[in-house]
Amino acid sequence: MPISRVSKIVVLGEPKSKGALFRAFDHALDFPSYFGNNWDALDEVLCCPEEWYEEKNLSLILDPKHLSKDEEKNLVEILEEAMKQWAEVGMRLSVSFGPTTFYAPGWSP
Repeated sequence: MPISRVSKIVVLGEPKSKGALFRAFDHALDFPSYFGNNWDALDEVLCCPEEWYEEKNLSLILDPKHLSKDEEKNLVEILEEAMKQWAEVGMRLSVSFGPTTFYAPGWSP
């Protein structure tokens, strides 16, 4: 199996609200100006990467622990659909949920 190269890794952190989540996506990925900071807009932009994203691969890392269960469910549904759409156009989107604190090897706080 060939090694997949990641073009960009984006750590979105632990957004405290859905508004903070939308702003994190927009800021980190430089979404198009028409992005409307809502679920429908997130779905629309993420599911059409060939219109705004120049790289072939993207890995997102975030911890949705501050979102409500419904918000987390919406996010997961959008990301699952986005991963399918990216694959259909020959691109790769991967998502990791979990803690977003990273340390260099050999260093600890």
